[in-house]
Amino acid sequence: WTASLQANLRYAPHDEFKGEEVPSTGGTWIYLTPGIKTQASPNTALYAHIQFPLYQRVNDANIVPRYGLIVGVSHAF
Repeated sequence: WTASLQANLRYAPHDEFKGEEVPSTGGTWIYLTPGIKTQASPNTALYAHIQFPLYQRVNDANIVPRYGLIVGVSHAF
């Protein structure tokens, strides 16, 4: 097992539709993202990360998640 810790920044402007800004879209987020990775085989790894928001500034009224979960498999050919 290998542990990791990341800080992630995400910025998204307002969405646009037919040249007009869509309200209640976009914002700025900073996440703290701890994770783990394990080698399933010499060329394959399994990983999981959970994102906890440290800062959220959303445009207008916007629904935001309490956390994010990322799971995956990586393989080197």
